[in-house]
Amino acid sequence: MTSEDMSELGAEAWDDPTPNPRRDWSEIANQLRERPGEWLRIFEHGPTSTANAIRQGDVKAVRPVDGFQVTTRNNVSHPRKTCSLYLRYVPPDMADQLARQERAEQMRKEVE
Repeated sequence: MTSEDMSELGAEAWDDPTPNPRRDWSEIANQLRERPGEWLRIFEHGPTSTANAIRQGDVKAVRPVDGFQVTTRNNVSHPRKTCSLYLRYVPPDMADQLARQERAEQMRKEVE
């Protein structure tokens, strides 16, 4: 079958699929705990479903109820939903202080 024939079928090319990366969420959680309050970029242009799973508590090692926070940037919805995923760990004794700092920073940005 020629590439022209493939195009007519709506296909691009014969190719082996790249493997999905496996993440060691427990190790990521350990690394985040060593640097509380700091954001770690997990991936760029990855599936938004991963961010949603973390937000919903489906990834046991980095559940929000345990102090892990997730945010995304560069969200794209076409041709497939992707984002840059960031995680951080905020221990309970640090949460209020960090929230105050972030509010103050946001207010400074709004004034500028």
